[in-house]
Amino acid sequence: MMGHISLLDAIANGDADWLEPSYETNTQSVRHPIVGESSETLEILFDEDLLRREFVKRVIACPECGADHLKFELQCPDCHSGNTVPVDIHEHTVCGCVQPREAFSEDGVERCPECTSDIESFAEECELMGTMHHCRTCDGRFDSLTEYLDCPDCGPHTLTDVDTYRLHRYRFNEDRRGWLDRLVAMRDDLTRGLEADGYEIELGGHCAESAPRTDLQATDPTRETDLAVEIRDSINVETISDLQTVVDGTEAHPIVATAGESGSAATLAEEHGITVFEMGAANERTLNESVSGSSNHAIDRLFASVPNTSSSKALLPQ
Repeated sequence: MMGHISLLDAIANGDADWLEPSYETNTQSVRHPIVGESSETLEILFDEDLLRREFVKRVIACPECGADHLKFELQCPDCHSGNTVPVDIHEHTVCGCVQPREAFSEDGVERCPECTSDIESFAEECELMGTMHHCRTCDGRFDSLTEYLDCPDCGPHTLTDVDTYRLHRYRFNEDRRGWLDRLVAMRDDLTRGLEADGYEIELGGHCAESAPRTDLQATDPTRETDLAVEIRDSINVETISDLQTVVDGTEAHPIVATAGESGSAATLAEEHGITVFEMGAANERTLNESVSGSSNHAIDRLFASVPNTSSSKALLPQ
């Protein structure tokens, strides 16, 4: 996932302790602050142990209009009437007759409707077998009723037809604070260095309203090449594939800035036209010096690694 450092920085250092969820009827979607409708983004970060997650509630919504104020109803399986009542079913232990309680009463006398013998003690001679549902509209009796959820605008829906949403809230995993601070510092060092070299910087991230972007985008109308920089502690095949997808169709040159040696992944990245810029401790010191104005070696080294350039100035039109 691209732009995750800038996104995590916004979550970890935002005003709210939690990104609280909300269900929106008009879009039939779950939204969170910062990421909009991109709950999948938060789930990815949770799976990577970068976020904490807590269940908030379940929302059941109409599959047609998205309304989440459905009413649970029970109805007769035959005539679909809601005019049903529960009735106790008893067995006459003498003859085995099984009937509702009221069937054992005739003219005020308790009598079995099957063997017609009088019942001296109903509690001793009859046993409760369970409960059935009696429909007063069609006079049917059923072991169970049809369950459905009624939308006031669209009508009834079965329980399997409705849409179900599990809403969670998320917060940054403070156990990863040191890791995040280190990568944010890398991003900020690059930002200051590129700004000192004349670039305009826009920090990236991911939200539902726009396409995924890298952690840092650098543009300068006087140069031929924009830069799309992703900050990673390490790179792999997935990183290369994701970055290539994000910059595909754009004029930006893709760069991955890493915290250490990238090994064989750097070779694979270069084969795909992606520049790998390793920022070890020594490199970070050099970059910090360039920010203060005493040196520009780190930025020159970055652009020297971009194909067909020997320094940042080489990108200027001739």
